[in-house]
Amino acid sequence: MEDFNEVISNTNKLEGNLVYLSRSSAFSDCINNMNMVDLRFVGLKFTWSNLQSFNSLILERLDRALTNSRWKVLFLNNVVLHLSRLSDDHCPILMDTNPMDYPPLRRFRFESMWLSHPDFQNVVSSS
Repeated sequence: MEDFNEVISNTNKLEGNLVYLSRSSAFSDCINNMNMVDLRFVGLKFTWSNLQSFNSLILERLDRALTNSRWKVLFLNNVVLHLSRLSDDHCPILMDTNPMDYPPLRRFRFESMWLSHPDFQNVVSSS
């Protein structure tokens, strides 16, 4: 598990300049040539933020857990958790090699505009 400081594709990036295909291809080729596998994860899609305001915000998945197939067979049910960012520009990552079923992790943010929706009270009550 590491901050590889490189994205694999534009789907691993939100906003900012497009991914340099030569660099991302070199990183993907390196992973493939070493017969490594990018482990599945639960939680936030992007693990790094430039910590700017919404208009200048850039998010990327720079942190990943890579392993070989032998390790993956030993830990069939492993899961990598992308936890919520606290003060750093990177999200903490936790690997659990013997997990329970994790529900998808989502950061809840209340939107005040919901109060104006006519079914707001009913939705809250039924939930």
